[in-house]
Amino acid sequence: MALPGTQWHIHCTGFPAISMFSTGLLLWMFYITNSVAGSTVYQGYQFNFALLPWTDNTEKDTTAVFLYITHTREGMCNVTDVDGAVYYVHLRGRDSVTLLHLPTNRILTMSTDVEDKRAVGLICTTKVILTVMQRRLDGGAVDAFPVLPLTSLSSRYIIPSVPNNAFLGVMSVYNSTNVTVHLNSTCSYSLMGDYYKQGGKLNIALQQGEVLQIASNTTSTDNVCDLVGTVVESSHSVAVFSGAPLLCYPGNRCDGAMSQVPPMETWGKSFIVPMVPGIDQYSIRITAMYNGTKISIDTFTGVESIILNEAEVYDNYFNQTFAVYIRSSYPVLVLQIAGTTYYQVFAAIVRPTDAYGTEYVIPDIQGNSMAYKRQVTIITSSKCTPHINVNENWSHRSTGSQTFALASFYPVSGSLVIKSNSFCPFGVLVTGTASVEMYGYFSVPVSDVSVSLEHSVNLTCTQDNWIVTVDTQDIATVFPTSVKKNIFMSNAFCPGVLEGDVLIFNVSYKDCNTIVEDKNNTVTFNNYLIEYEIDALTNLVDGARWRYNLQCVLQKHETDVKGFIPVDKSKVTVQATSKIQSHEAAIKFFTNAAYTNEMKGSLVEVGLGSRVYVQVETSADADVKLLVDNCYIKSGNSTQVPVILNRCEANNSTHIIGHVNKVTRFYFDVFEVPHHHDNMYLTCDVSFCPLMDFSPECQSGCLNTKL
Repeated sequence: MALPGTQWHIHCTGFPAISMFSTGLLLWMFYITNSVAGSTVYQGYQFNFALLPWTDNTEKDTTAVFLYITHTREGMCNVTDVDGAVYYVHLRGRDSVTLLHLPTNRILTMSTDVEDKRAVGLICTTKVILTVMQRRLDGGAVDAFPVLPLTSLSSRYIIPSVPNNAFLGVMSVYNSTNVTVHLNSTCSYSLMGDYYKQGGKLNIALQQGEVLQIASNTTSTDNVCDLVGTVVESSHSVAVFSGAPLLCYPGNRCDGAMSQVPPMETWGKSFIVPMVPGIDQYSIRITAMYNGTKISIDTFTGVESIILNEAEVYDNYFNQTFAVYIRSSYPVLVLQIAGTTYYQVFAAIVRPTDAYGTEYVIPDIQGNSMAYKRQVTIITSSKCTPHINVNENWSHRSTGSQTFALASFYPVSGSLVIKSNSFCPFGVLVTGTASVEMYGYFSVPVSDVSVSLEHSVNLTCTQDNWIVTVDTQDIATVFPTSVKKNIFMSNAFCPGVLEGDVLIFNVSYKDCNTIVEDKNNTVTFNNYLIEYEIDALTNLVDGARWRYNLQCVLQKHETDVKGFIPVDKSKVTVQATSKIQSHEAAIKFFTNAAYTNEMKGSLVEVGLGSRVYVQVETSADADVKLLVDNCYIKSGNSTQVPVILNRCEANNSTHIIGHVNKVTRFYFDVFEVPHHHDNMYLTCDVSFCPLMDFSPECQSGCLNTKL
């Protein structure tokens, strides 16, 4: 069922994107992306994480907890421990890591139960990345993992689990959170007098800070309890943790292994799982989100193709394999498990390749009575190795279409900064070994300037030029010590022209070290804005305050184009759907990524090249979820441009930000519509489904993506 259109009125403003050509001549159509490499999902101001058990009920070992707070700017954090004690942490320096060791006096055991006083809270004045190490003092079990901020939590998860001694923890961050666990397990569990087994459904209400634990009461080398494919649903966002206090792999080599399960909207379709030098064997576990997920597994010597359905899993072992390259038609979650012959084991959530970054600050994770030998493995394209600031030997492998490179080394003690001096992204796996202990996790890039500065920078691509405007007053709200004259495109030989508080770069694609990539029907131009830090005494550059990547992709088509301005008439009613009858939905427009500045009124002017944030929501009280199937920008005749198509991003000017049960958010960059008329419409097809309907047609995500 289609939403009645949001009407748009035509009137051109802003920079002209391209000139008008007659039909039949070759035209350059464009899309624009403003980005800084790196993922922001793990960066935030507020975090809650659960203290996890590292022993069973037969032992009474204590657990040590270490917080590693990575920050690019100075600030302050308050840490609230489980007993209510508050610790004040000063974040000193930039691109630094600050350590807090919580008191080591707690005994946390493994069982199926609801535990209170397990939640630790962190609130900071600047954005940070939080990495936690938890270690069993007696017995040598340890692991470390990055923690999700509260803004990145979700209300639905599929659990990757581990193949033995499996543990699942669900932590509530709000009061009166109803949690439903759809159990997919090789073992059975007893909770509060009720017995749950494979296919069972566990329902429980949690208060803020409580943790639902699902695990066996004892651990052993022959415990084959596996929770893979278990689904967790909740009425409010929750944090979910998965692993084992004693993961035995392979055989009876055992160590602790825990991770926080990422939200499903951050799963990916392309992964590189690297070999870690010194580790003789590793395995991968792939968990699918949707039915009919086509997956190719390339070991650089052969390719295996498989199909998984929702919550199904693929497991395989690899001996001395350089790397495994994974591609899938729908998003999947990939877990790497690896171990040595010395009872050293880790399990790590693998980051998708599109979540790679260009700058990392890696903490030196150490225990209170154990020194770990840290190893860093970098994964990137072979073309990128000269641009990454490590002087190491690279190993290269090729597939039919890709060439990959790995470098592994042992850095000196202290936090480590790794950067790419170009647009080349890379991934980082960090491991640490000591005695019979090992931790491992995929590091998180620190760059999040794209979110902070996206409203300060406006980009328009013409046929020949960059046209970039920078609001220096907005920049100063993010970086109070910003200096206008130190902002350049690419280097200090490409300054902008300052008009009041607006800095303008009108620069040819041939200038300012613009990188040009010519491929078939497209030409891509890459560059960046940068603010240098200049020493006042020597007038020499000694660093950079921020960097903001720019990209224009021009495509060749035979057509002519004109511009438009939207009119917001957003209230709509859906009469019926195939699932739920007579619900209302509304389309709203916003000017900012925080969705706080709504565009209201009968006429809304939007300049070419600007970004419009769209929210489609329902106020239905029933237990329903809203799914946005298609959205089009349409004229009064048959001309239409897809924005969302079969629940996928339909073009490179559109990005689906995320969704919860009753709200979907996305944005698109204002472009010119072919053969437009006076009235334009934003039309969306939506579906309503029962909240607990997990059938394929009631799942979010692409419905037509092909491998």
